[in-house]
Amino acid sequence: MHLQDSTNINVPMEDSHTIQPPEEEDAKIDHEIVLPIDPGKRKSMYDFDTNEKYRAAEDLMNQKQHIEVVLSNQTEQSCLDYRTRLVATIDVIRLCLRQGLAFRGHDESEDSLKRGNFLTILEFHVDHNKKVKKVVLDHAPGNNKLIAPNIQKFIINAMAIETNAIILQDLRDELFSILVDESRDISVKEHMVLLIRFVDKYGCVIERFLGVVHVNDTTSMSLKLGVEELLNKHIL
Repeated sequence: MHLQDSTNINVPMEDSHTIQPPEEEDAKIDHEIVLPIDPGKRKSMYDFDTNEKYRAAEDLMNQKQHIEVVLSNQTEQSCLDYRTRLVATIDVIRLCLRQGLAFRGHDESEDSLKRGNFLTILEFHVDHNKKVKKVVLDHAPGNNKLIAPNIQKFIINAMAIETNAIILQDLRDELFSILVDESRDISVKEHMVLLIRFVDKYGCVIERFLGVVHVNDTTSMSLKLGVEELLNKHIL
């Protein structure tokens, strides 16, 4: 009786599994994710693809990208631009007032060759100042250019209030006299002009314009009421 060669017997085992050759097993290994032993030869962490969670964490750690910081920076820059724009407008208004120039012109459109004094002087000022040019006129927001006639009047009234405050400060509680005159403008309206005369602390006689009041007529009673109105306004 001859026994078969044991090498040809294939006995199945319960926990047996097929073992692939080393060559085939190594072929399935992704060598791109295997880190070299030498740290100097390893890829930088920034060379790997980042996922959404990593990006979110990176954005969270980056304080400059926070919405509060962005809004704060924009608000601060807007305030600086507004201040530059306002100072330029005030400077031009002061010049026009000092020289007694009319502010508006007959045609103030952008195509006009001769706009009003205010806009013409402002354009001249802008052309000679690069810092101002960046935030004024064409480079300013459409609703925040500070060149509208009502804005000009508002600033002029604010200047008048500050000027009168300085005059009254010089007057102190001393005695004073008044100079009154009336005139009629082109619209045939009567106006009363009032000046005060006083002696300052240096002993000099000072005359200062205090204001203009509209009166219905030039009778003594109308002028008296106009004088009282203006003096009461300034608590005199």
